[in-house]
Amino acid sequence: MGNMIFSAALTVFLLAVNAPLRAETPTAYFMPIEFLVGHCWAGPFPDGKAIDTHCFEWMLVRNFIRDRHRVKGNAPDYLGETIYFRDSAANKIAFRYWNTDGGISDGTLNADAKNILLFEEVYRGQDGKELKFQTEMERMGETQYQVRTRSWDGKSWIDAWAVTFTRVNSDIPGAGSEK
Repeated sequence: MGNMIFSAALTVFLLAVNAPLRAETPTAYFMPIEFLVGHCWAGPFPDGKAIDTHCFEWMLVRNFIRDRHRVKGNAPDYLGETIYFRDSAANKIAFRYWNTDGGISDGTLNADAKNILLFEEVYRGQDGKELKFQTEMERMGETQYQVRTRSWDGKSWIDAWAVTFTRVNSDIPGAGSEK
């Protein structure tokens, strides 16, 4: 009888300890960007000389979203990776971005009722110089979204670029979707 009680208690303990690791559905805080996950999206820069491709996937049991991106048209290709996560203290989606130039960005994401998302970030290059960006993302249906990015020049926000992304097949090795 004692072994059965111990066994039942051990089972309950193991289920309780492992429960947070078994999330089956995406958490509500990722809903504004969930449509991106499991797909790749590509868009030309305004000058038409480069194509920016982003591939989004769930990671670590849907607790994070990974965005691998490549800009083709430059020699060599420019690569970057962003990890989106919940900043529980601010109750926002936060992100960290790394790139092949050695730069890092940290930022947050806010959503409004019009499906427009505002990303605010501070980019730090290898030289220590910081740049500030704001990016608005507007969903344009199931297969397109547009981003408009502004940079801070020390006095005001100035338009930097706008790109319309369309859903495409992946061209970034290893980019996929965690089921």
